[in-house]
Amino acid sequence: MQNEDEQASFTFERMVEAGESQARYRGLEQSTMRRESDVRRVMWWRVRGLQYSSHLIPFLGTLALNAAAVMVGSRKPDSVPFWIFILPLITVVWAVIAGFGCRRAWRMARVARLQPAIQVRYVLLHSYASEAPWLFFFPQSGGEEEGPVGALPLRYGPLRDRLRDLPEPVGVAALTGEINGASIVVPWINGQPVWPAAEFKEIDLNDPQNARMVSEMIRAE
Repeated sequence: MQNEDEQASFTFERMVEAGESQARYRGLEQSTMRRESDVRRVMWWRVRGLQYSSHLIPFLGTLALNAAAVMVGSRKPDSVPFWIFILPLITVVWAVIAGFGCRRAWRMARVARLQPAIQVRYVLLHSYASEAPWLFFFPQSGGEEEGPVGALPLRYGPLRDRLRDLPEPVGVAALTGEINGASIVVPWINGQPVWPAAEFKEIDLNDPQNARMVSEMIRAE
């Protein structure tokens, strides 16, 4: 069991200190979010962040390779490269991945358009084990000693060192969606949606697994 002294350190104040320390270490003191099409006004496939989440671009790339393979095979049937024969399998795999990705992207777009949103405070932290970014949420009306009530994993973006698409380390977010376990929740920060990598996770600090997760996140750097 996590001892009470350690659980007492899982406060908004302590996690803000850790988040700001990690942000300085990674050069993320300011938001790196790039502007994209407004999901409330366009279809989901026109929103850059949802295109990335849907895995459509790699799938379209495999279709382009198939087209190129057909052209090569028709023009030079005696010099067909060996990789052409595994392209159908690769295409099927990416079709399945893109199918699930498109369904999830559509659901995220639908959730992002919901009203009303719940106002909360957030802290951006990074996993020590995986380096993955996480948003931890706190009640808007709570004090500095308040603990987190939920968390949401994020993606870094297409390029971890440059196009990282992450918000400021500390701020206020408006959450749309059902705030319970294993559901899609989309936070709006500074008027822009932050697309999650997975479902919303409720945080119960009395649960040893949750307590270990938070403890691993709040190391300073």
